[in-house]
Amino acid sequence: KHESALSNLSNIVSLDPLYGEAWNKKATVHYMMGEVDNSIKAAEEALKIDDRNFQALAGIGLIEMDLSHYDKAESAFRKCLAINPWLVTVSSRLSVCMSKKDK
Repeated sequence: KHESALSNLSNIVSLDPLYGEAWNKKATVHYMMGEVDNSIKAAEEALKIDDRNFQALAGIGLIEMDLSHYDKAESAFRKCLAINPWLVTVSSRLSVCMSKKDK
């Protein structure tokens, strides 16, 4: 399933490289496949197109948090919340990162 979705999304971004949401969905699929480096790269492509893509920022934050890169995760989550302050899950993850990096 994931390989097919990734193939379709790759086709979409090759046809329209400025379709930011396709890049963001590609980042999601890479994450689901455990390909965190490719996920971050795809999310960064989405952010090049729209630097206010809070979903891409949340995804980067989640990956950085998973990797115990709490400073990077905190930065991504703060940027995300500056755009959309109503994301409770992101707020919770930010709190976790802040408490982890202080230890």
